[in-house]
Amino acid sequence: MAHSTLGSRGPLSPLAHPGTPVHEDGGRLHPTRWLASAWQSRHCGWSSLPHLPISAGPGTRIAREPGARLEVGGKLLLGYQHMNIGQDRFRGLPTALDLGSDSRFEVPGYASIGPGVGIAVSAGARFSIGDGSYITADATILCTSEVTIGRECALAWGLMIMDTDFHEVVRADRPWRDRAPVHIGDHVWVGAQVTILKGVTIGDGAVIAARSVVTHDVPARTLVGGNPAEAIRTDIDWRE
Repeated sequence: MAHSTLGSRGPLSPLAHPGTPVHEDGGRLHPTRWLASAWQSRHCGWSSLPHLPISAGPGTRIAREPGARLEVGGKLLLGYQHMNIGQDRFRGLPTALDLGSDSRFEVPGYASIGPGVGIAVSAGARFSIGDGSYITADATILCTSEVTIGRECALAWGLMIMDTDFHEVVRADRPWRDRAPVHIGDHVWVGAQVTILKGVTIGDGAVIAARSVVTHDVPARTLVGGNPAEAIRTDIDWRE
């Protein structure tokens, strides 16, 4: 099994960047970045500031409506790219979290959400990303019900996840369900420019090939690809 560089690490200096090779000053935040991180960490509650649960890169924006909760158990990196590949391509793209009223954004451990990633969690909805998981860059996640990402997942750039259709196809003979939760298991690799649509569950250890459109459940340890995504190989493993 692959082991992300973001895995559980125990106590950290408030200035330390866990896990990402794209940072400055030997892993310690520049004072202006420290201030930005402290400002964004206030969304986790003022009492959390000594631990600095959020490390915020340039252009990071968090909008939180009344009742929305942002819960970070370890450390959340925002706006820092997990990998050096394509670093200049994505540098400076804003990272945005939009949390509707009474929504929940949960990070139980350590996770990284890279530059250009936008995550919108509607009123009353829930989003979570597990320990050691990362979203590389330039991705969009629209959560109106529930989107969960497991532990040690690698999600590449250009990703789109939607748990709703936003529109309805009218059929008199079949009721239409316009939204349904998306669940991604542990140790899942999602390739570049993949689209994952509503109601999909992806099993542990699965791999989604680049540019796939996932409309149905993916069994554990299965490689799928295409539009719509179909099984290519079973009983697989992968590593970074």
